[in-house]
Amino acid sequence: MRVSCLKAIIVGSIFVGVLCGSPGHAQLKPHTPAGTRIASNPKAIDPDLARKMKKDFARCIYERDDDVVDRLLNSSDPKTVNFEQLGFDEADLVEKLGMSKCLSRAMTDDQLRAMMSFQMDGLRPLLAEEAYLSATREPPQLGPDDDEFLTNRVFVESGKVVQARLYGALADCIVFNAPADADRLLRTTPASDDELAAVNALVPTLGRCVTQGQEIVLTPLSVRALVADGLWSRVRFGAERVMEAAE
Repeated sequence: MRVSCLKAIIVGSIFVGVLCGSPGHAQLKPHTPAGTRIASNPKAIDPDLARKMKKDFARCIYERDDDVVDRLLNSSDPKTVNFEQLGFDEADLVEKLGMSKCLSRAMTDDQLRAMMSFQMDGLRPLLAEEAYLSATREPPQLGPDDDEFLTNRVFVESGKVVQARLYGALADCIVFNAPADADRLLRTTPASDDELAAVNALVPTLGRCVTQGQEIVLTPLSVRALVADGLWSRVRFGAERVMEAAE
């Protein structure tokens, strides 16, 4: 059952609003990029510029080795990486992804001295976005026989699996009910007027998709991350289901 309220329309790049269900249940909130450190000088970077740089950073990683990115995406869920399945640890992953080289490409010499840090659940949607955009040039074509929720999604058994399942269900709902608007969002430049317009177009769908018991604070960054997960998963797991049905 979907019971939600929209306390504030999306009005800017920092605060957007709160979608909420009934109280007393699990909360799902957007990630805060923090964790694996790539550079270590505390000089601040403009938040909008940082988002554009992270987009360039993720594109560089995907273009360098899309196979490693695909392995990472297939060995993780929105909250956790299964390093045993992936076949190497986090330090090796940083090296295999070429994160240091790509970070230097995404920044000027001055910006390179600033700190940019990532947690895997913050890096993953950036890479899912690049993988999706590389795989298709148009929104998913969904019909009456398609399921709203991808039951063959992969989830890592961890302390965050409930959060991951809630996140995945919300992402599936957004993409199923507004595939064209979701696709349009990922084709905008981060922190742009076009991005804000695309996020606002998704507000009615977001209001319908939040489930009873969820509370989620939304920004253009977190909506984009949800959409990236939902679209990549629809292409990845939706195609898998089509193949299974044909066999």
